[in-house]
Amino acid sequence: MQVVATILWMGGVFVASVVLTALVMRTVRRPRKRARVQLGVGAKIRLISPSGVFISLVVSENDDEIHLSPPVGLQPGRPFEPGDVVFAQVPDGGLLLSFRSTILRREIETGDLVLSMPTHVRQANRRIEERMTHVKGHGVTVDDATGLFLDISASGAQVILPTQIKAGQPVQVRWDDLVEPVPAWVLDCRPVFQENPIRYRVRLRFREPLSGL
Repeated sequence: MQVVATILWMGGVFVASVVLTALVMRTVRRPRKRARVQLGVGAKIRLISPSGVFISLVVSENDDEIHLSPPVGLQPGRPFEPGDVVFAQVPDGGLLLSFRSTILRREIETGDLVLSMPTHVRQANRRIEERMTHVKGHGVTVDDATGLFLDISASGAQVILPTQIKAGQPVQVRWDDLVEPVPAWVLDCRPVFQENPIRYRVRLRFREPLSGL
C-alpha cells in the first residue's frame, strides 16, 4: 500500500508540474497586447501642454508611435522637448477620444512631432454627455485661484476665475465635496468682458472621468 501511495503521490506531482509548465509557456507565448488607438492618417489632433494648445494632423502611426505634422502656432522659443507629457484630443464623429502621451522626438528638418502610442484612451460621447448646471455658483479652487462653477460633467467643467490661467497648464481642482483634488488640464481661458473687474471663463478637462455624477 505504501508503494502504491508513493506512486500516486509522484504521479500527482508530475501532473501538477506539467500543468504549471503549460501555464508558464502559455504566458510566455501569448504576451499581453497593448491597446492601440486607431486615429487614421489626416486626423486632426489637439495637443494640450504647458507650452500651449496646438493643432496637428496625423501623418502616420504604428504600434509604437504616432507621427504628427508640425503643430500650428508653435513658436520657436517654446519647442516641445523629448519626454514632455501632452494631453491629446481627437474628434471622431460624435465621440471625443482623449489620451495622454509622451513626446519621443521632434524632427529637426520638418518640425514633425513623434508621440508614443498611448496605453489607455478615453471615449466621451459629446452628444449625450450631460453637463450639469446645479453646481453653478458653487465655490471651486483651481490651484491657488478661487472661483465659481458654471457647470460640470464626468469629463470636465467650466468655471469662472478672477485671474488668467494659461491654456495647456496642468492644474489641481478642489471643491467642497472632494477629499482629494482632481488633476485636470486647462483647455481654454477667455476673459468675460461684461464682468467688472474682468474675470475669466475657464474650460477644464479632468485627467480621469469622475464617477458618481
